Amino acid sequence: MITQELLNKYFKGECTAAEEALVARWLQQADLPELRKHMEAGWEQEGGLPAGEALKQQLAADLRRQLYPPQQKRPVYKIWLRLAIPAAAALLALLWYWTGSLPRPQENSLSAMRPTWDTVVNTTTGKRHFTLPDSTRVWLSPASRLIHSIAAEKRLVQLIGQAFFEVAPDAARPFSVLTGNVETQVLGTAFNIEAYQGERSIRVSLVSGKVALFRKNAPPGAAPLSHLEKGQAATCSSTGLLVSKDTLRLTAPADWTSQATVFDNVPVQDALERIAAQYGITIQYHKGVNFGSKRFSTVFDRETPEQMVRNILFIADCRYKLEAGKLVVLP
Repeated sequence: MITQELLNKYFKGECTAAEEALVARWLQQADLPELRKHMEAGWEQEGGLPAGEALKQQLAADLRRQLYPPQQKRPVYKIWLRLAIPAAAALLALLWYWTGSLPRPQENSLSAMRPTWDTVVNTTTGKRHFTLPDSTRVWLSPASRLIHSIAAEKRLVQLIGQAFFEVAPDAARPFSVLTGNVETQVLGTAFNIEAYQGERSIRVSLVSGKVALFRKNAPPGAAPLSHLEKGQAATCSSTGLLVSKDTLRLTAPADWTSQATVFDNVPVQDALERIAAQYGITIQYHKGVNFGSKRFSTVFDRETPEQMVRNILFIADCRYKLEAGKLVVLP
């Protein structure tokens, strides 16, 4: 039940978390007459309701103050509205109801608001395909997580795991992918990034376009770790250092966007661990196992998890056995 006393507590910041959530939901759903009644009651408690055009002007001023923070200090209005985002949406609707038009900001825009972050997690055994708000297409690999914020000035995502991106061109808004201590910046291109938690390296494979690799939080004007062009790949350490740059073996977008499991120059143990995470397999390594610097490249399309493991271990010249629900790798 929404009461005037509860609304007063909300706008003074005195609500509990449960009360704050209740009021926020009501502000998003309340019809205009009911919302106006509560607003008028609030003004009466503060010393009288402004009338006519003065009310419209005060509402508009307060809305601008909440949505478009001023660049310099201005007088603080005594109106009790301290709107959170849901309340701002309700106030916008109320202004439209009274004036038939919305106040237009002169300098700032909604982009001045704090960006929001959304998270996509893939817990399936296949790639998850989705489109970001800027029309960038993403194929998120199993056991991977993507956190994204697409704002008016910049497009930014954070990746743990692996994903293939087809970035929508937008010269005014660079697209950046954060992976550990490496930031990949693009304008419009198609590329794959591998940045699994626990692995010692981050790999960027460019199918089309151009990208630049920077250390995380590099100052403006800093030299990139590397530039990549179509058909090139780069491997960086988890600490943000360029390790190597080579020619991409898998250059067809379909190799990366299909439901196939793709490995391109991946260390053998990393390949095994990715399969284990994808299918929920526990792997145990015998103390005599040493993969050295061996790497693995292939595309598994219809193979079972055991067949994939068998092929990888054949290249590594190792054996395996199934024991008590575990896959034990032997020298």
